[in-house]
Amino acid sequence: MGPFEALALSDETLNLESGDTLVAYTDGLTDSVNHQDEAWGQTRLADAINSAPAAAQDILTHILKDLAAFAGPVLSQMILPCLF
Repeated sequence: MGPFEALALSDETLNLESGDTLVAYTDGLTDSVNHQDEAWGQTRLADAINSAPAAAQDILTHILKDLAAFAGPVLSQMILPCLF
C-alpha cells in the first residue's frame, strides 16, 4: 500500500448489530483544514456522526454540512471519499 515498506497490519473482527453504522473514510476527511489551517480532525468527525440522523445518506449529508461550515471556501478544493 503506497510507499510504506514496514507497514504492520493485523486482522480485526467487528460484529455489527442491526442498526449499527460503519463509516469508512480517508485521512483526507479528518485532515481537511479551514482558512486558519486548522484540521477538522477525528473529534469533529465523531461529533458530526453522533449528532446525525440514523440513515446513511443523512449521516453523509450531516458530515459534509458540518465540514463545509468548518472549512468554508477551502472545502471546494478537496476530494472527500466516504463509504457507508
